Amino acid sequence: MNAPRPIFVAIFAFGLLLAGGARADDTISSAMSTVDKIMCPDQAFYKKMFQGVCWQRLFPVKLMGTTMRFGMDPKYAYEPAGAAQSFTCECGGNLKKGQLPTIGVVAGLWMPTHLHEAVRQPYCMPAMGGVRLPMPSLGLGTNYGGNVGATDETKDTEHGFYWAHDYIFPPLAIMSLLDQPRCNPDGFTDFDIFQMAEWFPFWFKPTLGQIISPEAALFANPVAMAAEPLDVVMNFLHPLPAASDKLFWVHGAQGGMYPISGYSAFNGSPIRTASQMTSRFMFLLARLPTTDGLGLVKRTMGDDALCEAQPAPLLTKSNYEMQTWGPVTESAGNAAAMVTASTSTDTVTEVDPTKLQDGRCTHNLGETTLKWGEWRVRPATGEDFSFIRWQWVDCCIGMF
Repeated sequence: MNAPRPIFVAIFAFGLLLAGGARADDTISSAMSTVDKIMCPDQAFYKKMFQGVCWQRLFPVKLMGTTMRFGMDPKYAYEPAGAAQSFTCECGGNLKKGQLPTIGVVAGLWMPTHLHEAVRQPYCMPAMGGVRLPMPSLGLGTNYGGNVGATDETKDTEHGFYWAHDYIFPPLAIMSLLDQPRCNPDGFTDFDIFQMAEWFPFWFKPTLGQIISPEAALFANPVAMAAEPLDVVMNFLHPLPAASDKLFWVHGAQGGMYPISGYSAFNGSPIRTASQMTSRFMFLLARLPTTDGLGLVKRTMGDDALCEAQPAPLLTKSNYEMQTWGPVTESAGNAAAMVTASTSTDTVTEVDPTKLQDGRCTHNLGETTLKWGEWRVRPATGEDFSFIRWQWVDCCIGMF
């Protein structure tokens, strides 16, 4: 048998090399894709943007002072303590200029208005399919959050950090279910990016935060934080008592509101830290000056908010509730806290953590994550979180 010619051997060897290289490239590409999914997961917002919403939180509906629960238990269908108590309303008008006011009736209900994210990587957008926007960070020195080391800006005990995002998400307006301008205080009608912490340098530089919150020195200290246990107790109640709004510098079982930055003193629980950072970002947006003087997060409940939302620079916590969206939605039903597991020899009573919310699918700002969130964390791919913001809206529905 004739020996194979050297040129054929070389071509064959080169082909094997190319095939091996292609497989290696595929392996590397697959590994990089897996890393991307871990560091910036897709939480499939568009696939379940309506079916994953806790629609039972829409109730009760209040009209002309009458609270309508449609058969739901008052334990779950409740209005906030500061809701409007008026029956009729009058908005606008100027008799001196010959302009008649709008006269109508008072309505109030819980509405989903925004989607919030707390993520480890800057510009990581789980709600947008897990993409990471190719934009520079204004964080002045950091790229990643989650567990972080100490820097010259933070104490050695401050080791939790999350970037925060705020999307416009008004499903009632998107589906044209509530065509009343005063019942849509922001005026938004579509899903869109609203604000991102990456745009604010003081989110990563706590010392710069004194520009937006000069009072932080009065409240970010152990003496002021002695009020935290009281707020923890109040956060077990639904609705959240209005007294909690007086303790604006504490955030229930999740620490303090100050400093207004992305750092947390403890990060033993990722979802606790993410929840705290979400509320802090709302606090930040409420403080930002705007042309109308109202801030970017406003108070939408109360008799004085019927015609126009009111500024809330200290964040009215009782105006809002949160629903966990990702990685595991909070909209699943909760029936009873105890379940029975049968074995071949005996019957064991176990605690089912998904039942601890006692029928609720939303939670107060600052409510302990032991009731609603610890089991919603997933290693690696489940350490970026999203929440739907529900807020009570009192409004004037014009009749004349």
